[in-house]
Amino acid sequence: MKTFIQQEAEPDPIVINAIPKKGGEFFYALKQIKGDFVRVIPSSWYEIRFIQSLEKGYNLFAPWNGDGVIVMTKYLPR
Repeated sequence: MKTFIQQEAEPDPIVINAIPKKGGEFFYALKQIKGDFVRVIPSSWYEIRFIQSLEKGYNLFAPWNGDGVIVMTKYLPR
């Protein structure tokens, strides 16, 4: 079974970066990250569980615009 039928290569994407502030608040800003990434849109429970297992801000990011999530290519299941 092929995972992430809806996927698109996105090298060096611009993502939302959360910066912690005092009192448990966050400041959100855009940031360009370097490397090979893929924008995926989950369509099954298996894909959602896989995304939940990734570490936010390391190999999983929220895109600055559009749908889906940005995942580091080397972490996608084959």
